Amino acid sequence: MNKVASYLNQYISGNVFDKDAILEAYSTDRSILKIKPRFVALPENTQDLSKILTFINQLAIKNYKIPIAVRGSGLDKTGADLTNGMVISMEKMNHIKEIDPRSRLVRVEAGVTLGQLNSALSLHGLTIAINAHPGHTIGGIIANCQVDSFASKYGGVIKHIERIEAVLSNGDRLQTTKMSHKKMEQLKDGKSFENRIYKNIDELLSNQKQTINNLANSSYDSSGYPAVTCVKTDKSFDLAPIFLASQGTLGIISEIILRCDVSPSPSRHLLVTFNSIQKALEFLNFALPLNPAEANIYDMRIFEKSEEYGKKLKFITKKTGDDSFLVVLNFNESNKKNSKHFSKCLEHLPRRSNYFVEDKENQIYLKELIGALNNYLNSDARGERFGFLDDFYIPSLELGAFIEDLVKIEKKFKIDLPIYGSFATENYYVRPDIKLEMLEPKKDENDKTIEPPIISLIRVFHEAILIHKGSFTGGAPEGRSKAFVTTPAMSEERKNLYEKIKEIFDPNSILNPDIKLGIEQKQIIKNLRTSYDDHIVI
Repeated sequence: MNKVASYLNQYISGNVFDKDAILEAYSTDRSILKIKPRFVALPENTQDLSKILTFINQLAIKNYKIPIAVRGSGLDKTGADLTNGMVISMEKMNHIKEIDPRSRLVRVEAGVTLGQLNSALSLHGLTIAINAHPGHTIGGIIANCQVDSFASKYGGVIKHIERIEAVLSNGDRLQTTKMSHKKMEQLKDGKSFENRIYKNIDELLSNQKQTINNLANSSYDSSGYPAVTCVKTDKSFDLAPIFLASQGTLGIISEIILRCDVSPSPSRHLLVTFNSIQKALEFLNFALPLNPAEANIYDMRIFEKSEEYGKKLKFITKKTGDDSFLVVLNFNESNKKNSKHFSKCLEHLPRRSNYFVEDKENQIYLKELIGALNNYLNSDARGERFGFLDDFYIPSLELGAFIEDLVKIEKKFKIDLPIYGSFATENYYVRPDIKLEMLEPKKDENDKTIEPPIISLIRVFHEAILIHKGSFTGGAPEGRSKAFVTTPAMSEERKNLYEKIKEIFDPNSILNPDIKLGIEQKQIIKNLRTSYDDHIVI
């Protein structure tokens, strides 16, 4: 066993591994990349986490650097939980520490999954109203700050965070709290690493007011550390927002106190098909003021593809002919309010529209829809479709024109790019069927290596998003697989701000140093998956 692993195993309750079979298991996630680590650490508590980071930081001071990536459930689509150094997996830190039903607060370790937490909260009539994969860890949801389809109604993960405990790059612990400016000034006078962070972040915010204001007024973009704009207000100071979308580059989240929602009434859905994107958008614009929990849109080609695999939707195929888009509204209020919303929506529909309102008799249709979508995402028997084009923001007014440009990109790359996502949050997904040849570098007529087609596709896709005033990272941060196009598009002022934030929190650059601002295209090409054996099957 390597000396690093052997040394750490003497001092922690968990384990550090360097066996090849284990390293292979942590070398892929849901991204298009494969990076094999040198070590995999499974801490069992915050003390373990602190000891690991203290030791790795001490090595870095002596110029022996082992980069660290944090892994939750391995569901990251950008490769942010991969590294050639040490992967710290939070899977053992998965305990719900305390539930306070009266205050509607819950304290959990970062490795607790959303499904695990909501199952426990349901016994108290509570929930965390985030519509994410139930396998996502709470720490991962915060570190990736993914915009979920409930966010327009319930506010997203940022509205649930009461307090964060994080282990800093030197092994010290930081507990965030909303404090007065007077209390924060007192903290700045100390000599600890935490004190220096407060002092330096406050000075940075004061010195870069214009950049902060510009960032706050821009379209939402979660590359870098955009939630720094929420750290300092006229009345308070709170470092918790800075960890949103940080992807483990500023500290490792160990525990969280969350504010819970009261469990809503059972959902009822309205499904409607349209023969044009314009008609679908007109209907969605009408329905949005009714405050649905979700307002989603799907390219019908998704379900046509699923039909090839036996997932035939009776509701859709019964009447439709040329319908090209499906709209799904989800209302979760009282039966009386839901009925009123449905009545208004149905009155607004064109004649002979193909629709159904969910009830006890036809719930099978909704289950078929969910099954067909899951089938599409996993329709390749070798594993899940890669989400390298997921989580992008397109303003509602631009969506129709963007979809027209998607058709041009399809023709250019000879690939289908059906879109789906949340009109309410303006966050969308495209899951193409990627062939191996798209991942392989090509040669020109002079035998010079040129970029793989998938890199060209990402670049062209990103350019189309910018043309339509959107953001490639509007719904989740950049990680590795997007940063090579998003970072060059940043203003120098914004880049400078983010670089200084990273330096304040991680002066020895050990926490995921080669993602976000530190990535280069050649690193992406080097680490592209090269075989279907690398593809995770779920």
